[in-house]
Amino acid sequence: MDCRKCRWLKTASCPIIYNVDEQSSPDVVYCHRFEEGKMFIIEKTFKIPMGHRLSKHKGLCQNFHGHNFVIKVEVCSKTLDGNDMVIDFSELKRIVNRILENFDHCMLLNDKDPMKSEFCKGYRVQIFPGDPTAEMLCQYFFDRISSEVKVLLGTEVKLVSVSIWENDDSMAKYVPD
Repeated sequence: MDCRKCRWLKTASCPIIYNVDEQSSPDVVYCHRFEEGKMFIIEKTFKIPMGHRLSKHKGLCQNFHGHNFVIKVEVCSKTLDGNDMVIDFSELKRIVNRILENFDHCMLLNDKDPMKSEFCKGYRVQIFPGDPTAEMLCQYFFDRISSEVKVLLGTEVKLVSVSIWENDDSMAKYVPD
């Protein structure tokens, strides 16, 4: 007997097989790879040292400073792939690291920062359309990672959120509507 949703054949390695509801006929069964209304979510965490200056900030953050940022990426799917995974963690790592490699040991600045021209000489700099706050970075990385996931994996796997910690107790998260 096979699963009616993913057509996966019921074998001894399939631990769960059940009817969707009591009105279902006994031969309409679903395997552990799919359950109506359920979502599989995986998370992967990345660490990257970056510096920034918040030019509009009136406190200490207007000074050049750095963080060992921790970035958490969440992706989801209603179904599992042929390897019983949402996505292989190594594939997600490859996608995200391709984006993050441009930010490693980089200074992040506002495009309207008056110090931008002085600081850009000979240093790794990424320019943003506003202050590179944790919130802005979350949205930026979400947009970039989401488009890569869509191109490489289609519509089955979706990016859920991106969270960024500047330190152990300060985190921003971006989740689209």
